[in-house]
Amino acid sequence: MHKLSHIAIVIMAACMVALTGVVVHREFFAPSVTGAPPAVRKLDNWEKLARTGHVLGHASAPIKIVEFADYQCPYCGSAAEALHRMVERSHGRIAVVYRHYPLTRIHPYALDAALAAECASNQGRFAAYHDALFRFQDSLGVWAWTRYAQVAGIADTTRLKDCVVHQRTLSRIEHDRAVGDSLHLTGTPTFIAAGKLFSGMPPDSVWYALLGLAS
Repeated sequence: MHKLSHIAIVIMAACMVALTGVVVHREFFAPSVTGAPPAVRKLDNWEKLARTGHVLGHASAPIKIVEFADYQCPYCGSAAEALHRMVERSHGRIAVVYRHYPLTRIHPYALDAALAAECASNQGRFAAYHDALFRFQDSLGVWAWTRYAQVAGIADTTRLKDCVVHQRTLSRIEHDRAVGDSLHLTGTPTFIAAGKLFSGMPPDSVWYALLGLAS
């Protein structure tokens, strides 16, 4: 009887571990890139979400894509390169508005990376620091934030370090995260464009179809 109880406990524990893994994957990781359109949720008054955040591309671009992302998220790293390419090819038609949504329960360096990016913005170097974080994403937790600052061409690395240590830009990240929570985001990257909200990075052809543009 004792042996049977022990086996039952082991089976239950294994089931709980498996279930936890499924839930974590579903809630925090975006699907891989496919040719199929992503699951889309319509969103009213979405344009106001593009009024706060960091514009990557031309600020006057008529088409804005709002991105909620996490610097330690591998899917976000892949998306960053694809988005950069799409913005460049759009010749000023498309810009990305970056907003923070660090998944701190599974990414221990995501919050500090977001803080550092905001500290870089205080010195007018957000885009360069953003690009450095994703370009050397595998060095998060290994490199000091000042080393990323050197890559991003930030002159006053001491000021940036002090800013990160004292979390001087925390309120900006908390604001973005609160907005993301209000939208019931389930993973990163999540995008909002043309009144549509969806997770995961589709290929360029699907993007253009979603935005109503010719590729």
